[in-house]
Amino acid sequence: MKRNLVYTTLLLVGFIVSYFASKILYFFNPAWATYLPKNAFLWHTSWFVLRLLPVACIAALVSKKKILSDLGLSAKFLQPFLYALLFTMPMFIGFALVGKVNSEFNFNKVSSNCIYPGIFEEILVRSFLIGLLFRRLKWGFIPASLLGALFFGAWHIYQGHDLLSSISAFLVTAAGSIWFGWLYLEWRFNAWINICLHILMNFSWLLFSVEGGASGTIWANVFRILTVVISILLTIKIQSKKKGFIVNRKTLWSNA
Repeated sequence: MKRNLVYTTLLLVGFIVSYFASKILYFFNPAWATYLPKNAFLWHTSWFVLRLLPVACIAALVSKKKILSDLGLSAKFLQPFLYALLFTMPMFIGFALVGKVNSEFNFNKVSSNCIYPGIFEEILVRSFLIGLLFRRLKWGFIPASLLGALFFGAWHIYQGHDLLSSISAFLVTAAGSIWFGWLYLEWRFNAWINICLHILMNFSWLLFSVEGGASGTIWANVFRILTVVISILLTIKIQSKKKGFIVNRKTLWSNA
């Protein structure tokens, strides 16, 4: 019990340091960003690595050096990628029908708006926070996923332009975090299903200039909901053929 409490504290501290990294660095040195490479790609890559350092260090302690495995990064890649592509077809097809191709689309925007957020947010929130709390520290799915949802929703409040849209962005992304957390667990802690899905969803949003931020427009949300529904139904079908569901009545509040 005492050991779990220590590890839980360390994990939460590591998460918070990574989550608030820019504000912490700004507090000590407002010009910290100028020390990173000037090239946009190298800047984002350096910042990505820097923010994941606390995660790697704490994960090494909690996971007993099985970092990649416990973060779901040593799992198979191809099958999750193909399923993620299938899940996001409603968004790509739907956005192509109701939207228009983004004229400002380029590699730097893909890396900064899709690749880096998709990898970083899934590793930090789902693999590290929710995953390790559930797998190693025996939290239940509900408390672990709600904690992740709180931070993930708060992360996207900036996408609202007023109080109502900010609340909407929070609720939508918080619900999305719970969904992502469930997928991560039911895919047997395979981080690639989340990473690929997150990147592809962001990519479809960027490619077709969908308006409305995280809360989205009516049509955007219809296609996004279809993606969620398809992912849930197919995941249930796939995992029901295996050894049962990881998230069940026994693991909702505690995984002990």
